[in-house]
Amino acid sequence: MRIEKIEDKGQLKALVQILKKDGDSSGKKILAEVDMLFWRGVPVWVGFDDEDPVTINASYFGKKKANSWEPYINGYTAFTRVDQRRRGYARELNTFIRNLALEVGCLR
Repeated sequence: MRIEKIEDKGQLKALVQILKKDGDSSGKKILAEVDMLFWRGVPVWVGFDDEDPVTINASYFGKKKANSWEPYINGYTAFTRVDQRRRGYARELNTFIRNLALEVGCLR
């Protein structure tokens, strides 16, 4: 699976439309949040099988604050196309994001 961080709003909208067409009603609600999260600056990653988007994740890496616990990762939303579930795509994307978080010091 190829994983890509989405930087362009137009690209994100096109990918969300592809993911929505195969989604159930709960998936459509989840994907509606992605645009708002992207607008707020939450990083969005998409996993591709060949060239087809199959899974999406929006997670934010927290920052260390004085007198607080170590930084943490905030997982806001995730979705995998219905026809692509139970194939390990979401787990692979989540592991990728978790490893990125560890690299920048998010320990939980």
